[in-house]
Amino acid sequence: MNRFTFFIILSALILSCFTISAQDLQQPNFGFSTQCPGPSDNLKNGNQRDGKFIIDSTWFYLADTFGQSWFNNERYKVTERDAWGNFLNATTFQFDTITNLWFANQTYEATYSDSVTTSFWSAHVWDSHAVKWRMSDSISYNPEGVPTISWYKAWDPFKYRFSRGQRVVYSYQSDDLETRYVQKFDTLTGNWKHDKKYAYSYNVDGLLENELIMEWDDASSSYKEYLFIGYSYNDDQLIESEITQLWGQGNQWEDSLKIEYGYYEGNNKLKQKSRLLWDGYVGWEDFNRILYSYDENLRTEEALTQMWDDFGNEWFNSSIILYEYNSQGLRSEVLYRFWDTYGYWIDLSKYLYSYDDDGNRTEFLYKTWDYENNEWLNFYKDINYWSEFVPIGLNEISNVGVQLYPNPTNGRINLAFDKNIKNGLATVFSMDGKLLLNKKIQGNEPHFNLGALPQGKYILTINIEGEIFSQIVIKN
Repeated sequence: MNRFTFFIILSALILSCFTISAQDLQQPNFGFSTQCPGPSDNLKNGNQRDGKFIIDSTWFYLADTFGQSWFNNERYKVTERDAWGNFLNATTFQFDTITNLWFANQTYEATYSDSVTTSFWSAHVWDSHAVKWRMSDSISYNPEGVPTISWYKAWDPFKYRFSRGQRVVYSYQSDDLETRYVQKFDTLTGNWKHDKKYAYSYNVDGLLENELIMEWDDASSSYKEYLFIGYSYNDDQLIESEITQLWGQGNQWEDSLKIEYGYYEGNNKLKQKSRLLWDGYVGWEDFNRILYSYDENLRTEEALTQMWDDFGNEWFNSSIILYEYNSQGLRSEVLYRFWDTYGYWIDLSKYLYSYDDDGNRTEFLYKTWDYENNEWLNFYKDINYWSEFVPIGLNEISNVGVQLYPNPTNGRINLAFDKNIKNGLATVFSMDGKLLLNKKIQGNEPHFNLGALPQGKYILTINIEGEIFSQIVIKN
């Protein structure tokens, strides 16, 4: 295999992490960060918006063999919205190169418990053999907007059947994820089969402390220990280390992997992430590390990966990711490079982002480097078409005897009234008046969650039979 072929294959593997239409990425990822900087959030549950701005459609393109011209192979379009601008129905269309016609191949539906919190989301794929729609994905949420059951099946358009899939059942203790039961789809029987169980526990500060992963054993019809991860934190409640252990043949936990985190003094930005492997004879041994640097605005500028050389007893470069930003402060380019054995950085791939004047991403472009011809080749791109959703203005402020806590908050807002509320309305606006959340409240101690909103300041208004209370809340 020549070097160019290797780079193309590796680039394709990286791209698969960002492909928007991949059914696997439509599932929620709660509590686990994905390091992909690409557009994987673009079709998050089919709902695309940024405050008062909403995406009406997204067009997807693939480049030709030579990476010069584009082929528009897929289009996503919202066909119905509710009064708050949330999508209710949407459709993905694909282009048929045989008939030269567009056809609907996947549909999406959603319902909401308030103005922003999804209560149910589903997707259907088109079965051209049976000439009917088949449900391929669904996610059910609790009133706080976190999933309770999610599942997907990957449709094979050539065999006209679902080829694989996954189902996850979530349970919570207060606001913390307690367990995840994972099942896999058995293609032969068409049934769900037990696969893994994830159990989580937290420290007194509410930070994840232990993660236990168990695998299903058919012979005993029970879950068996498989993997354990312990987390520790520094005085600033930043993660300091992760230690992964595997269940060994001696029926005991054996160290396997350790990840250590280091931070810059003063700003607590991540400085170094090191991976160490366990050697039963010498203990923990260096494997690789990632060194991070930032610009004057504390934006990630560089992530350098180095591998440890046992023979030379030194670190050597492996890969590097370089980040650039536009005049709006938004990420405009991500460049991946490979360290050549001859001592040179070799371009591998890059991601380019374009935005409108309001900061909404209008285009994502993925390119790969042609090592033999010394040029960049187009590979994939998508274009978003945005519109503005008119926000609702703020009313006059008065007091109806309400207490709000905690403030600042990590997400959950508790309300306490001096009387029982039969019919009230809590509304959250951005500081410039964009409507973000609208939720009905009842009783004398209701609560709601700002979990879907980013960190920052917001204006909360409580409307009780025409009386209005307003206060600024801060989400950490």
